[in-house]
Amino acid sequence: MNFKSFGRSWPASQGSISGSIGGVCALTLTAAATGATLLGFPSPSDISAGRFLGWRASSPYAPPPASPWAVSLTYAIQADLLANQSAFAPGEAAGIVRDTLNLWTDAARGRVTFTEAPWSAVRNEGPAPPDQWEGPGILDWLSGAFPGTTPGWGANVEVFSVPTGFTITSQSLTFSMNPNVLGFTVVNRIGSRTIVSVDIYLNESFTWFDAEAPASASGGANENNQIISYDLRAVVLHEVGHAMGLDHPNQAVLNGSWNISPILFNPGDPWSSSDLMHSVYTGPRSSATLDEVGGLAIVHGWKSPVDANGDGHIDGHDITQVLSDWGGNISHPRGDINFDQVVNASDISMILTNWGAQPESPGDPANWAPTTEAAGPSTPIFRECYAAEHAPAAHRPE
Repeated sequence: MNFKSFGRSWPASQGSISGSIGGVCALTLTAAATGATLLGFPSPSDISAGRFLGWRASSPYAPPPASPWAVSLTYAIQADLLANQSAFAPGEAAGIVRDTLNLWTDAARGRVTFTEAPWSAVRNEGPAPPDQWEGPGILDWLSGAFPGTTPGWGANVEVFSVPTGFTITSQSLTFSMNPNVLGFTVVNRIGSRTIVSVDIYLNESFTWFDAEAPASASGGANENNQIISYDLRAVVLHEVGHAMGLDHPNQAVLNGSWNISPILFNPGDPWSSSDLMHSVYTGPRSSATLDEVGGLAIVHGWKSPVDANGDGHIDGHDITQVLSDWGGNISHPRGDINFDQVVNASDISMILTNWGAQPESPGDPANWAPTTEAAGPSTPIFRECYAAEHAPAAHRPE
């Protein structure tokens, strides 16, 4: 069986379930590359029709974009985020969150940007959203500090810390902070295509640290290499990845979806445990991988990272782009094909390997089948994320 999509066929033979280990299916895939997974595990037919979630530039729920290919989002951070953690000075955890948002801007080559909202962080709590998603919470609004506005559910992306056992009900669905996960994300959406508001909750009952701090050379492990504390940057990067429209690649096929190549946008690729979006915490992470960079291109309809000059063809013009960025000191060089923060011969090698390809992102609206979005908000997507290493394996989220 083939899944027909935007000018090419998706061969079902590229991925298969080969067996069962402890009740969990083992996946066997033979493709050489690894891939990214889209939020909510959309089916192949939904992916080919463009029915997957992202921040749409045409959405009335997000600020006007800087360009047709850019997305500008607001964020808010709980004032006392992780205040119970001795490793962080007051406000330090919030600063780390801001750094991770900048890392996602880097991964998006500057096409996703974040601006801090003027109001407080607001939990998306209650049986139904207010008249508008973005806007001051009721207390900020009553203070009179924001004249001419109506109350909303805060910013586009908000970050909170809560203890194990915390629960929240959003649109009649109740979510709990379980004792073996480092955090969860609640993604509110309109229909099948548009993310409108994301709440991220970190479990403050764990011990957190900053892997970038000089005093954290141990990486949060003890002398027996047992994890005793968790890198805040890695976990926030992962959770914001959900806000960007990405999901756990190791769970895609078991949920009826695909991992998609970040280079050529072909489906059926295997997953990698080194990916930022892998569902189990394995240590500090300081940036997204090429899989996530390509995943952003899938969600937002951008060109393949290998198509450095963005003309739809992988050819000599892309090598010219790499050479023009060679050794340069610019923020988001298009010539950094493999997203390793260096523009060098490895990037040219990736162009030569994929020479002549004309990758088409399923996120390009030109490839979408006609559909009508739901008139009202859909139920939230809840992602319980990053199982703690010391939690019993049987209790880790699948």
